[in-house]
Amino acid sequence: MHFPFHHKDSLDFLETVAETFKIDEAVCVGDLHDVHANSRHDADPNGMSAGYELDASIEASEDLFSRFPKGKYCLGNHCVRIQKAAFKAGIPSKALRSLREMYEIPDEWEMGEYFVIDGVVYEHGDRFGSGATIHTKAAVSNMKSTVVGHAHTTFGVEFFANRDKLIFGACAGALIDPDSYAAAYGKSYAKKSILGAMVIRDGEICIPVPMILDTKGRWIRRI
Repeated sequence: MHFPFHHKDSLDFLETVAETFKIDEAVCVGDLHDVHANSRHDADPNGMSAGYELDASIEASEDLFSRFPKGKYCLGNHCVRIQKAAFKAGIPSKALRSLREMYEIPDEWEMGEYFVIDGVVYEHGDRFGSGATIHTKAAVSNMKSTVVGHAHTTFGVEFFANRDKLIFGACAGALIDPDSYAAAYGKSYAKKSILGAMVIRDGEICIPVPMILDTKGRWIRRI
């Protein structure tokens, strides 16, 4: 999601996906919050301060939690930027609030590095790099069907089979607004962010659902 820099139609899109496919569980595969102001890269000097960005991020996530009261949240590399900054500054973890407290994550949302549901692994995927093969590397490494995020310009699913079983690797893209200043680093890249979601059925079927935008960058309101 990269709150508060998410695409303005992304939550309506997710709700439509959930209703269309009758999903029974929501999983965020990382980077629920962007934390641009605390990036190790240069932050936009014209952007929000860290405090204002955190407030805006929490406010945006409340809309997500109201639409999806229960779910699972895999921690991503953006999620822990504040903790990394504190570590670098020599601040002990005891002096910090937990991620759940800081981001005001409701108790009904589980938090963890990864989850396994119906035999499928869900994780952010940054440990597998950020290229076009991130999802295949993840599935092969886990030796299980795996859904990742992290690589914004990769979106899709690939299946693998041997004599014994069939597994898939899937990359869910991202739902960041590509025109936000937090995504400005990608403006010079030939490959652009792909917005969308993945629907998994019974741990066996993976359905990529791209969020199609019109010429003005708005969702076309159908899937």
